[in-house]
Amino acid sequence: MQLIFAPNSSELASATQFLVQGQLQQWLGELIQVEAVKVESLDSALNVTVQYRIRRTQELQLAQFSREV
Repeated sequence: MQLIFAPNSSELASATQFLVQGQLQQWLGELIQVEAVKVESLDSALNVTVQYRIRRTQELQLAQFSREV
């Protein structure tokens, strides 16, 4: 919860990457296989890109999220 109010930085990006990947594996690991999580800290934005494979169909998906910090 503290990350929501943290200033934008490379440390925030690293922590976000670690937490997002871990939570996806914990909560959706039976449904998806996480291929990659990339987090970039650019100016006042934090950009998160998640590449994953749906286990049932083996379809590769890409999801992108951006948040102004």
